[in-house]
Amino acid sequence: MRRLTPLEERLNRRLSILNRKLFGFTLIELLIVIAILGIIGSVVTFGVVNGTIKARDGTRKANLAQIANALEQYYTDKGFHYISGNYTSQTGDNWIPNLNPYFRTIPRDPKQAASGVFIADLRSRFLGILKNLEPKPVYAVILVSGTVTGPACVNYGTKYRFTATYEDSAGYSDILYAYILINSTNTYDVTAAPQGAFLAVLNNDIQDFGVKDDSGTWLWSGNGNGNSYADLDRVTTSFSGSGTTLTINWDITFKGAWQSESAQVWTRAADHSAGPTTYGAGQALTIPCPAATPTPTPSPTTPPELPPSGSGYFYAYYSDPVGSYYELWAKLEDPTDPQANTSSTAKCKLSVPNGAPIAFNYCVASHK
Repeated sequence: MRRLTPLEERLNRRLSILNRKLFGFTLIELLIVIAILGIIGSVVTFGVVNGTIKARDGTRKANLAQIANALEQYYTDKGFHYISGNYTSQTGDNWIPNLNPYFRTIPRDPKQAASGVFIADLRSRFLGILKNLEPKPVYAVILVSGTVTGPACVNYGTKYRFTATYEDSAGYSDILYAYILINSTNTYDVTAAPQGAFLAVLNNDIQDFGVKDDSGTWLWSGNGNGNSYADLDRVTTSFSGSGTTLTINWDITFKGAWQSESAQVWTRAADHSAGPTTYGAGQALTIPCPAATPTPTPSPTTPPELPPSGSGYFYAYYSDPVGSYYELWAKLEDPTDPQANTSSTAKCKLSVPNGAPIAFNYCVASHK
């Protein structure tokens, strides 16, 4: 083979440099860059996934703490016993029987709730798009919104909160009176069958609450809190305003004189420049709450079996046939969590119940 002359070697080197500039990186250089990007991507992905896992585990701990608080309230209200039986959150929203008066929806594992939240979010976004397409109304005077939240049923001797909002285009301070009425119809009449009605009002000018007695007389601070059917807690009932919205938290205790009925929570308001609006119906209200279906008492020797699953994430509730204790269980995604039941720093170190459908590793219990 003929040896290249110095001139030919210089030309060859220049062509090699020119070729690199024209055609990019070499294969080795590309492999090195891809490897570096892969390492960076793995680190970022690990951090994101690990953070998401910790967030879900934190939600699980908070959920079980909320359920435990409700169980303690049930224990006090029901003669010092818990709910008997074994249950899992696979059965639906109100998965622990008879606990629904303390929850609108009993919390479930975040992985169970994720699909429902996603669908609800899509529905909310879709309705929001449709709403934006509608022509915007112009309110000349006052509008009472239909926003009233509270329990679906009430029992005697227990205080309940109803949160109502009132809107005025001139601003919340222009509202003079804001009313709440609980009755079958939008008329305050304590004698109409079925008997029972309650009416309260906020005078926004003097910032005082009034309630009507059985004769229809308004009672203001120092003169009484209600009638023979319900009382307003003047201490805890509160209100606040922002922009055009006045929000009132009505705290009401129902009395046993109320006859069983399906009522409505009605709202209306009046501002300084116009008379009161007509009552708008809010949510339905059953008085008193329907009697709970008795929970079948399981045989002490054959406790009810939890539905088999094998894998997945959900909550479980365990108790004995007489409700002398409770155990709440969840499965944390991070088995090294310091509150996992096998950890020396865990608050609850109980053993997972025999026959548990999944590998639970976190508990909250009435006993240690």
